[in-house]
Amino acid sequence: MSDPIPTGGDSVTYTIKIANHDDKKNSLKKITDTLHAGLSYDCNGPADQLTLPGAEPVDIVPDDDDELCGDYGGVDIEWGIPGDPDLLAGEVVTLTFTAVTSTNFGTYCNGVEATPDGFDNRSGATALVQIGPIDGLCPDEAAVVTKTWTSVTLTATDTSVSPRAYTFDIDFEIKLDNIGTEDLDLKELIDLLPTGFTFGTMDFSGDITDAPWKVQTQNSVSRDEVTWRFQSPNIVIPSGTSQTIRFSTTANLTRGDYRSDVLADFAGGVFPRNKYTWPTALIEVRDIFNVSASDDGGDQLSGLQLVVSDDTGEINTWTLD
Repeated sequence: MSDPIPTGGDSVTYTIKIANHDDKKNSLKKITDTLHAGLSYDCNGPADQLTLPGAEPVDIVPDDDDELCGDYGGVDIEWGIPGDPDLLAGEVVTLTFTAVTSTNFGTYCNGVEATPDGFDNRSGATALVQIGPIDGLCPDEAAVVTKTWTSVTLTATDTSVSPRAYTFDIDFEIKLDNIGTEDLDLKELIDLLPTGFTFGTMDFSGDITDAPWKVQTQNSVSRDEVTWRFQSPNIVIPSGTSQTIRFSTTANLTRGDYRSDVLADFAGGVFPRNKYTWPTALIEVRDIFNVSASDDGGDQLSGLQLVVSDDTGEINTWTLD
């Protein structure tokens, strides 16, 4: 949002980004934003704008916009996307709109979902807006699940194949943040590792050190699935705190992009669906050849640089002979 700590009663601008992380196209039919109680759609603000891949921003009007004005009771704002456009792999759509904040001190959260091909996917409570001087939490149950890689070490290179193959030791961290006012009980955690990755060992520096309940290969996608079960008892994550789980993997990769999928199941049915990160923890592998001209006028390979990075720009590099 444009201002996470506005003056009560001011308008704030929200930006929603919808990315297609699939390897095939998906049609975008609808975007829905849930304004929690205390926020109201700004009927007098600038026009909502939709930006499709390769196109200029265009104005877009939500469905039933007249019924949204002045409603601070918590509403769903729905935008039907004209033409149900197809998003190719990696393409991103953005939508901006404004909302009027409450004059009452507190923390106000949003949730957003998109409908590609009729399957709803939801962000969970996010985009916190704080009114007043005291940091707060989202009302009721709310959680954020993130996965990042924390270190990567190159252990082997195979130059006999094309593209060249590399073996890495890669460490990961999954973090579960309870950003709501209610305690949460973690019942199960599933991590679908990227293609080419194999689970290694637990890192006991994390808060959760239980060994996986099961590690199996999902043959339909040729990916290892790691499952932790916490049923006797569940892992309690008190309101406003977080828990981490850390582990190592071995990865046999060629150049390309690799992402994980993480699913968290909380006890008691507090969420209508399990918390899913969508493809995350991006690992980009790139090999860059340095070429110089040989005496006979041909091209001669003079060096190779291997680059591994994430979606924040953090980079590891190796210079190979």
